[in-house]
Amino acid sequence: MDDKPRPPHGAALASQSSISLDSFVKDLNGKTMSGQERSTSSQDDDDADYREWQQHIESKKQKILKAPAVSSKLRGLADAGADTEKLLLGLAIVVSRDSKEIHKHVKGRRHALRRMAEGLESASSELERAFSNPLNFSSAWKTILFSFAVTEFPDTEKLRQLPVGLIAGMRKFASALRGEERILGKLIRLHPRMTDNYYLAGIVSYIKESTGSFHDELFADLLQAAHDAFGSKRQFSAESLKKFRQRHAPSLVRFRRKSEPDSSG
Repeated sequence: MDDKPRPPHGAALASQSSISLDSFVKDLNGKTMSGQERSTSSQDDDDADYREWQQHIESKKQKILKAPAVSSKLRGLADAGADTEKLLLGLAIVVSRDSKEIHKHVKGRRHALRRMAEGLESASSELERAFSNPLNFSSAWKTILFSFAVTEFPDTEKLRQLPVGLIAGMRKFASALRGEERILGKLIRLHPRMTDNYYLAGIVSYIKESTGSFHDELFADLLQAAHDAFGSKRQFSAESLKKFRQRHAPSLVRFRRKSEPDSSG
């Protein structure tokens, strides 16, 4: 009698193959889900922090709007060509002295973009590997199992073409997210100048660009009203704004324009 071990056939081979494939799928799902859970958890934290900060800024904007004379000053700058929402946002940031908070959210969003891109890249690679393995398709097992009971098998080549567009789209989107991450990285490098003066200089520059004039007296009154609404002791006047512009704004605005990424490309 031949005592050599015989290779498994039929049901035994199918059982072994099923176990192998099941293990593969479970392992793949476990890796993918654990990564997704970590990514989702971190992203949820980032999003929750940002939404909280947004609510904080929105409450500041509303308080500024209710301050005496603010509406008329905003209307004056709006009539000259400035956007009220941009002015309000800038005022809320300057009054809140939130430059560090903004930097934290920019960094958090950059990390979130990186995680999403990595997740898409990993998922597209796993999908490509799954569809490139012929053993993942029933037609490959027809001959191995000597199965003649089932006569209809899907067209393997058609099945393998199904995810081609999806994989390409996932990788294209991942590349786009990487591009956004790089831009945020450039913005983060502005941090050494992301002080309260940086944002005040930004508003000064915006008013000049949008209206053609600095409107020092009008903007000084607006700044004063906004700070008074929060009990600030800071004092503003047309003269103090001119001195600020001469001391801070030229270098800050030049630095801002030089450092900000070109969004036209």
